[in-house]
Amino acid sequence: LIYKFADYGFNKSHSVAYAIVAYELAFLKTYYPAYFVIELLNDSKDIRKNNSYLTYLKSKGIKLIKPSINKSKDNYYLKDKELIMPLWTIKGIGKDIASSILNNKKECYSDYFDFIVKNIDIVNTNIFNTLVSSGALDEFNLNHQTMIKNLESALNYADLKDDDGLISKPSIVEYPEYDINTLRSEEINAYGFYINNHPASIYNGKDIIKLNNINKYLFKRVKCVVLIDNISKIKTKNNDDMAFVSGSDETSTMDFTLFPRVFNLIDNIKTGDLVEIYGEVSKRFDKVQIIINNIRKLGE
Repeated sequence: LIYKFADYGFNKSHSVAYAIVAYELAFLKTYYPAYFVIELLNDSKDIRKNNSYLTYLKSKGIKLIKPSINKSKDNYYLKDKELIMPLWTIKGIGKDIASSILNNKKECYSDYFDFIVKNIDIVNTNIFNTLVSSGALDEFNLNHQTMIKNLESALNYADLKDDDGLISKPSIVEYPEYDINTLRSEEINAYGFYINNHPASIYNGKDIIKLNNINKYLFKRVKCVVLIDNISKIKTKNNDDMAFVSGSDETSTMDFTLFPRVFNLIDNIKTGDLVEIYGEVSKRFDKVQIIINNIRKLGE
């Protein structure tokens, strides 16, 4: 009896256990999507997966808030439909450094110089530049170039400051902000994906449909502007070339299909390109996609 049971007992017990877990996860994702995804984010180090999780939350109406030296906590957390990211999501800022910065603030950092003074032992030039580029210090209402260019005087002030208050804060020398392309580059370097400066966000014409609204245009032709995230080329049964493309704008992600008759349209398209796509919204089972009729690279 024991030997016979061994043929199916293990599989049966595991199928039941996994079915229960799968049902519980499906229930939580359906009715508590934000909290479900937050737990995934707090336990994930995969940038691509994290980008997917965050895009999913944006599609649910959750606003992403970049890491902030005053607002961030040890992990992701939700507040009034806003998801505040932790400092350790910034490339180059590990959990130990993030924890030290949070502990040093006490109640809050009052200004640019207060932050430097309280973190003089851990904030070197590289760490400071990383925090500025990521937007973690934006609440001081100083632009990135101004903070970078005033760092030396701030560090000197922090070294000389004493409890008697005899050393006055230096004056901030204002500089113009970096151009939008530089800020986008900073964001992608800091996180590996776009949060607030997605290149498609500046395209807001009446005829351009944002991806989070695509479901309203089922079986209709649309125009959208997306950043190409991935291109997968395959062969059909007739040995013709076709491709599946994934792309994103600031609101969501979408799958696109190029059938053989228009396959040559992506000859000069690659991952990372910003493109304008004309296509027809299609739905197969519960999956919405866009069948590409035309695609054009932007920014050239």
